[in-house]
Parts: sequence; C-alpha cells; structure tokens
Amino acid sequence: MSDHKFKIGQFVNYKPRVKSLGGGVYRIVQLMSPADDEPLYRIKSETEAHLRSAMESELSPLNRR
Repeated sequence: MSDHKFKIGQFVNYKPRVKSLGGGVYRIVQLMSPADDEPLYRIKSETEAHLRSAMESELSPLNRR
C-alpha cells in the first residue's frame, strides 16, 4: 500500500485521464483508501459545488502564493 503524497488542504493541479472531465486547480479535502495500490483523494474546486475523486497520478503540486 502506498502513502499519500499530498496533504489535506493542499492545492493541486488536476489533470484527469478522461479529458472531457476538465481539470484545473483543486484542493485536497480527504485522503481515501488506495485502489490498485495507488492513493486516492477527494478533491474540491473553488468553482464547483461538488467533490471529485482523483488518483494520485492525475495530480501534481501547485505552488500558490
């Protein structure tokens, strides 16, 4: 089982494997149990009302100032 690379509250770039899902800047709101040995996250965009689930490979760090 892998450890989570990102922490709750951290902002990340979300680049989904399915391009039609969009992407952009999201905040980590929950660490989820891994699937297929890859960490999962619950993420939230500041511009959307709903939450999304994302695999760690779909996320990259965001340097926010």
